[in-house]
Amino acid sequence: MFKYVVVWLDYSQAQIFHVHPERFDESSIWAKTHEVLRHPSEPHGPQALEQQKQFFSDVAGALGGAEEILVVGPSAAKLDLLHYAYAHQPTLAPRIVGLETVDHPIDGQLAKYARSYFVPASLMR
Repeated sequence: MFKYVVVWLDYSQAQIFHVHPERFDESSIWAKTHEVLRHPSEPHGPQALEQQKQFFSDVAGALGGAEEILVVGPSAAKLDLLHYAYAHQPTLAPRIVGLETVDHPIDGQLAKYARSYFVPASLMR
């Protein structure tokens, strides 16, 4: 079980990182990539919604062992994942402790951000 996990999320991919006081697990776990196809005249058709639900199910499955989860990313997918968790993964939802809007930072920037979010300064020394 991992205590702290950061998920970088948009509608097509999720990168999952484990945060430790002494290191940042840069070996990402990639959730299965789904292309959520949307036709301009039907932005939320049944096929797109089912693909999105499957994508969030895969992401939720990869987060099963996390105690605290920070979800970051550039789009509204973060909020949609939280809504999915409340509706379909009730034990996951309370472990999502933050949603933050960020671009896709390099791993070092994400590690620094995650440590400042999760890890007390006394453990960083």
